[in-house]
Amino acid sequence: MENKLITVIEERNLKELTLLANNARYMDKKEFDLLVSNIKNDGCLTSLPLVYDGDISGEVISGNHRVQAAIKAGIETAKVIVIKSPLNHDQKIALQLSHNSITGKDDPNLLKSLYDSIENLDFKMYSGVTDEMFKIDELALAAMTFETPKEEEVILHFLQGDKEIFCDALKKIEKKSQRLHLIADMSDFNSLFDVVFKVKADLNILNTTEAIRAVVRLAQERLSQLDEENHP
Repeated sequence: MENKLITVIEERNLKELTLLANNARYMDKKEFDLLVSNIKNDGCLTSLPLVYDGDISGEVISGNHRVQAAIKAGIETAKVIVIKSPLNHDQKIALQLSHNSITGKDDPNLLKSLYDSIENLDFKMYSGVTDEMFKIDELALAAMTFETPKEEEVILHFLQGDKEIFCDALKKIEKKSQRLHLIADMSDFNSLFDVVFKVKADLNILNTTEAIRAVVRLAQERLSQLDEENHP
């Protein structure tokens, strides 16, 4: 875009705005419901949608979900940013994509510090940040670290009865292996992390401990299959 955009802030009827027919950005129900709840609590839009009056009157270039959530929250009118400069097709699509893709990244340590400083549980929920996000980030950072330590200590916490199941599985694995590894290098940890992460995604498991239990269960099932194949 060679020329600077001319914009104004106007009050518009949200139901008269036109949502994008093709919007690459999507939001799942949980996120959308949280957005509706936040807007309802605020009583207004704290982030303004971007609108363009071109071939389609009141077309929402950016902020489609905010507009939908505001309407569901019972807000009839709101301030929006209106582009007054003429836009061609390329400019309009580029604006749409840029607002979706150029969003920045969070420093995980600073994000956690800010999140932990919120004492009210309602405001913690309002933030859209969850404790589970930090658990995943810690594992990801450990797997992607550039400094490979000579050894790592991994502490596993088990519920009552789970320790016996886990140790039993290790004994079965030891019998199948020709050698016993007492110390694993970082590549082994990365492999374990990848498997646990895949199990969490494929089986829709949020808790990492539950995912490790699932990995052990799957290993036991596979070992049983091998026993049956070797001893029909």
